[in-house]
Amino acid sequence: MKNDERTEIRAGRTEPAKFAKVPIWLVLNPDVTPQAKALYGALHAHVNVKRGDGAVWPALTTIAQMLGYRHRQSLTRYVKELDAVGAIDVEEVPGRSSIYVVHETPVDGYAGPQTLTDFYAARNAATEDALPDPVTVTDPRYRGRNPQVSTTRNSQVSTGRNSQVARIRRTESDEGNHTRTSSEGDSIEGTPVRAHASRSPQGRSQLKGPREDPALPGHLVGLTRKALTRQLTKIWTAVIRENGADWESSTPGGFDVDGAVRHRDRHPAGGRIKATIDQFDDFQLRETQVLAQLLTAVREDAVKWARQCHEGWQNAA
Repeated sequence: MKNDERTEIRAGRTEPAKFAKVPIWLVLNPDVTPQAKALYGALHAHVNVKRGDGAVWPALTTIAQMLGYRHRQSLTRYVKELDAVGAIDVEEVPGRSSIYVVHETPVDGYAGPQTLTDFYAARNAATEDALPDPVTVTDPRYRGRNPQVSTTRNSQVSTGRNSQVARIRRTESDEGNHTRTSSEGDSIEGTPVRAHASRSPQGRSQLKGPREDPALPGHLVGLTRKALTRQLTKIWTAVIRENGADWESSTPGGFDVDGAVRHRDRHPAGGRIKATIDQFDDFQLRETQVLAQLLTAVREDAVKWARQCHEGWQNAA
């Protein structure tokens, strides 16, 4: 290519005063949800640039319609979110719409990244193997053995935990390396596992150790609460089978860890999974990060349940 040659780049469509902007510092703020950022953009679209004071007073019902919400109350949490980080100031006016003062710059002393340069510099400085802080999902109605299920944002089961569980489950009789798989296969990625799994003639203590579960949180986006509960329950059931335990959720009978008979309508995890899901708002259940937390919690709970099953069987023997 000659020095005087230039690559032709097609310019994007643009027109002054017909767009709303969200400042980069707010885009990069991890404490602000995408819904709150969209609300900021809708409020900023009402700013009178010539007046220059940033004050707007659209009805929250109108903003809700713009953003696809049915009720104005759906935006209340996002208004508080923007107010908390200093992106807007809210002035309540009795009998009228609230006044929102939209700020384009962060508050004094803001320590987060304010430019893309700041963001990329911080990202490049971080080590590649740094893990995110753990997130705990607590279920106040949990009636199982562990009232607090600790999860991480990593959507895969820890391989270190798998190895530990495998060592606990491995006995001298495991040398035969016998396995059992579902009649539908071991994958639970978007495909329910049949309750009638094919059984190995060998004892439970001779089953293989656990494997990582390939299910992805993206497959759960858009499900209703009932469908999400059902799918996570199926995943829980599949994981305990992969860990060598058993639960026939679609047939009468079955046994709990302590040997008590379980009936058809009593799944050992279904109620706890539903109770955990009920802690989240509808908008949170559409976020892959929250779904990843739920998936991890379900997997870890299933692994623990399977391990306790094996301990119960060994004690009974």
